[in-house]
Amino acid sequence: MLLLGGIIYPATAFPHEYSISKIKADGDNNDIPDFLGDTVSIAGRVSASSGIFDMKVFTLQDHTAGIFVLEDSEQQIAVTAGDSIQVTGIIDQKNGLTRLIHPQIEFLDTINRYIPVPAPLLSSNLESEEGKLVFLTGIITNTGFNKAGHYMLVAPHAGRDTAIYVFNSILQKNSHLFDGFKIGESVKVTGILAQCDSRKSPDRVYQIWPRTEDDLKQLHRTPLFYARLTSIIAGIALLIFVFNIILRFRVKRHFKELTESEKRFSDLAGMTTSTILIFQNGKFVYKNTALERITRRSVSSLLLPQLAEEISDFVKTNPNVIALNEGRHKEFHYHSGPDDDIWLDYTLGPIKWKGMMPSS
Repeated sequence: MLLLGGIIYPATAFPHEYSISKIKADGDNNDIPDFLGDTVSIAGRVSASSGIFDMKVFTLQDHTAGIFVLEDSEQQIAVTAGDSIQVTGIIDQKNGLTRLIHPQIEFLDTINRYIPVPAPLLSSNLESEEGKLVFLTGIITNTGFNKAGHYMLVAPHAGRDTAIYVFNSILQKNSHLFDGFKIGESVKVTGILAQCDSRKSPDRVYQIWPRTEDDLKQLHRTPLFYARLTSIIAGIALLIFVFNIILRFRVKRHFKELTESEKRFSDLAGMTTSTILIFQNGKFVYKNTALERITRRSVSSLLLPQLAEEISDFVKTNPNVIALNEGRHKEFHYHSGPDDDIWLDYTLGPIKWKGMMPSS
């Protein structure tokens, strides 16, 4: 008898070190591994951590194959994806799934973690891919629930002629991985390939088990989604078009009303005997003919620049004239000679002109 890792093995059952593909070999093609019941030792990298699929299940992979490892209920060892470990255990099979049970685990490297790269699921011999990290792209053709969990049926884009199940167990850490995925969508699925036969005789039912939400990628939505999206965009475009028409109509109407209002103002201002001046941005932008009727044209042209300068200075030092919509009574004296001594008595107040607010 030999003692190894706390388990006593008969001398004839001393564990042998093999590659994973070797211990899973089925030389007589009876769907049962040749090493079934033997104690073996293998080494590799963890591809799915403890607790992802079940509290006591993880997967191990080397350069040849992958395998599920089932820990005993009393074991408290947790392995993490990327860990390099050596496992000694007994080859077992349940529902067609080959696995190691009663494992003794030795950590070889937990610092330089490396997760195996997912391989495309192209082989027609899925038994050789069982336990490996794989990926598949295809169209979701069906979804549903059963007592064990939630499943999707994915028809591959290329490489395989038959659809494959993607399964999310109710025991998995995240039991809502498939929420949001719909029939007809194109997806990329990454996960561990498992076998779950439903009968005593092997029927070779294989499933991909995603580990986390990052293992499910939506490549294309359903045609109905794009049809609805197109309808929404078309509806928004129509609303914008109608809004622009209404806006242009209102602007045009407002401009027309403004033009008519300013024309009426000009007509009235032209008939009054009072001088009306509109001052904007440091200059007079409108004047009626009353000032020229009162004074000579030459005097008017000389008077206005001085008056503009006085108004600019006043508005700068008295901004509340505009801000508070106040009016101010003022006087202006112009003198350029014995015959040009003019006093202007005027009221200064804000006005909106040609759609622009008053400014200094």
